[in-house]
Amino acid sequence: VNLLVISTFGIGIVYSLLETDIRAIFALYYFDLGPDVYPGFARWVVALDLILRLPGELLHQYEALVPTNPVFYKACTSG
Repeated sequence: VNLLVISTFGIGIVYSLLETDIRAIFALYYFDLGPDVYPGFARWVVALDLILRLPGELLHQYEALVPTNPVFYKACTSG
């Protein structure tokens, strides 16, 4: 039962962090890219670029939020 609750919250947290990127990757495959010579390769490269940029973007978002409430974010990261 605990594993189910923890995994549910974990999936929710991951989705809330990555929602925009997940929707962007699905949109790549849903919409037409136009007259591209290699549409499959273009989609794959853009999706890979989105995934590779995630850690840096999340870190910059965190750095931007810390000055707003430093005690709260210190408590969250220290345990």
